[in-house]
Amino acid sequence: MQLDVPLWTSAELRAGCGIASARPWYADRLDIAGQKVMPGTLYVALGHGDDVLDVSEALSRGAIAALVDNRQAGLGGDDPRLVHVDNTETVLRQMAVKARDRAPATRVAVLGDMRGAVTAILAQVFGLDVEVQAADEGLAPSVRIALALARLERSARYGLFDLEADADLIGLIAPHVVLVGAGGVQGVDGLLSALPKEAVLVVDITDKAAASFARRAVEDGRQVMTVSMTRKAAVRPAKIIEHSHCTCLSADIDGVPVTYKVGIAGADWVALSLMILAAVKAADADLGRAALCLAGLGSALNDDMEESDWAEGPDASQWATARRALAE
Repeated sequence: MQLDVPLWTSAELRAGCGIASARPWYADRLDIAGQKVMPGTLYVALGHGDDVLDVSEALSRGAIAALVDNRQAGLGGDDPRLVHVDNTETVLRQMAVKARDRAPATRVAVLGDMRGAVTAILAQVFGLDVEVQAADEGLAPSVRIALALARLERSARYGLFDLEADADLIGLIAPHVVLVGAGGVQGVDGLLSALPKEAVLVVDITDKAAASFARRAVEDGRQVMTVSMTRKAAVRPAKIIEHSHCTCLSADIDGVPVTYKVGIAGADWVALSLMILAAVKAADADLGRAALCLAGLGSALNDDMEESDWAEGPDASQWATARRALAE
């Protein structure tokens, strides 16, 4: 990020969150772990571990300012870099809303069992660096999502968020596009009401629960883009050619014909590719770039990533069903 377009400034924090600083500052980074702080970082103490030591380390590493919670013992002092607030998690959420609303980013939320694989590939398509977000996986979901939003750059074109179905966090993200795969709607009755009315729902209707959710969404007047390898849907394969190391196919992506290759063999990856292309279409992003990313999927996999870390898709029986459907 260029220093003339900082991520956060003291003036913006005052105007947007009512937080006053002892001196003006601007920050081009945001972090909650003292050991990860670099010069120019705004550090937020969220009550994890030894706050006194963590704040001290953050300041020694060059934090431009540190938000500290008045309720946390030992965090007093008159260092002008300290910014005292009533509750740092509340302030982080306020920052998340402010950053969300100021950025022109198309926000994409990924729900369901396949979210890890889909998010990783969409990050390539959107040109995003998600290493920092991946490092935050151990955080509570409410903190992780708020932090990801608060880090959105002012000129960001896309924001990408993967999470378990959670109406409160979906409301915080206010996504423009929501991918709903297997397991993506289980146990969250308020998901639809949490979504903005203009949001596009991309739903894999191969999953019965998701198909039922898609029907309810349509009845509620929502925009729904259905996806399936085996059922009639807006996004579906037209022709599939299997190879030992990849799969070549043509597909109808909500009215747009796309011919592409998936760089890993298997029905599960084909199913994921359809969801990815549907999301790209819904986000008005580059389908050609998405096709290139899918073609290079085999070489892009991390060597240290276990196969179980990636989402599971249709099994062999669904391959057979897909073949029969294409033959009809």
